[in-house]
Amino acid sequence: MTEFIFSKGRILGAVCAAVFVIICCFLFCNKNGGDPQFGSKCLKLAIVDGSRIKKESQAFLKVLDLEKKAFEDVNEKIRAEYKNLQDILKQSKDLKNSAKARLEYKKQFDQEFAILEPQVQIEKEQLRKRDIVLKQRLNDAVLKVTKDLAKKYKLDIILNANVFETMTVFFSSPRIDLTNEAIALLDKKIKDIIGD
Repeated sequence: MTEFIFSKGRILGAVCAAVFVIICCFLFCNKNGGDPQFGSKCLKLAIVDGSRIKKESQAFLKVLDLEKKAFEDVNEKIRAEYKNLQDILKQSKDLKNSAKARLEYKKQFDQEFAILEPQVQIEKEQLRKRDIVLKQRLNDAVLKVTKDLAKKYKLDIILNANVFETMTVFFSSPRIDLTNEAIALLDKKIKDIIGD
């Protein structure tokens, strides 16, 4: 049985996007002339399935393969280093006669381990940073592609068909951006908000 874990933020984002689209449809599809700012032009929207992009896009699949390979390479390197350390420890246990020699091997093991541990952390941090950079490049590419599609098809908004992903709106036209008006209306209510 598959379990789905829905975060409150993603559900809220999906609901907000849906409400936004419904409001925009009413605003932009007013057949009686509508607001002078927008005229009677209807809102044109489309969807893009973000989860399908991640599953089927060669770019996404290639990045996943690169990350998997880099992770495997680092793990292999770490395994080899740890095996080296285990061999040193084993050699110290094999020396039955000389406590001094065992102590030397143990000291060498401790020194090597003290060097290896920070190296492992550095490698992991480098992998994490690389992963962030690659994912940001992919995200930027998806946004560019959707913006190009919006221009090609003269769309006002492109929504992600998978509302449970972080990015619910891929593209929105400045023509439908009501942020300035919202700020102006909010600023008019400042006294109600702060109580002065």
